[in-house]
Amino acid sequence: MMTITVGKADAECPEKVTLTSGMVNAVQIVFSFSEHWDEFDNKIAVFSNGTTTLDVPLDEDSTCYVPHEVLTQAGKEVSVGVYGSKGEGSDYVAIPTEKCSLGKVVEGVNPTGEEPTEPTPTVLDDLVVRVVKLENDLGDIDSALDSILEMQNALIGG
Repeated sequence: MMTITVGKADAECPEKVTLTSGMVNAVQIVFSFSEHWDEFDNKIAVFSNGTTTLDVPLDEDSTCYVPHEVLTQAGKEVSVGVYGSKGEGSDYVAIPTEKCSLGKVVEGVNPTGEEPTEPTPTVLDDLVVRVVKLENDLGDIDSALDSILEMQNALIGG
C-alpha cells in the first residue's frame, strides 16, 4: 500500500513501491487529505504513464488501486494527482493537484503471456453503479408503500 499526502494543490508520495508490468489490483493507494479537502464531495485520482490517462473515483475511505492500464509498459513513469470538485453553478469549486510520481514500471514476468482484460472501473462506471443502487432502493420503498396502503385499506375497510 502507498500513501499519497495531499495539501491544497500539492501531492507527495514519500514511499514508493515496485510497480511491475502485469500488475492488476496489486497496489492500493490511500490518499491523506489536508483540511482544504474536507468539503469536497467528489475526488478523482488521475493516473498517467504519459501515453494512457485514467480517472479513478476514490471510495469513501479515499483509496483506490493503481489501474493496470498504466502498468502495461515497462520503462514508463507512472504519476497520479487528484481532482476535487464541489458545488454547482456559481458555487462550483475545483482543485486539481500537481502530479506526483509513483516511479517507473519494471518488467514483470507473465507465465501465460496474456494481458489483463478487465478494465479498471471509470467515473462513469461508478455513477452507473450508484444509479442502479438508487433505483433498487426506490423499488424497495415503492413496494413498502404499496404494502402500507394495503394494510391501511384492510384496517379501515377501504
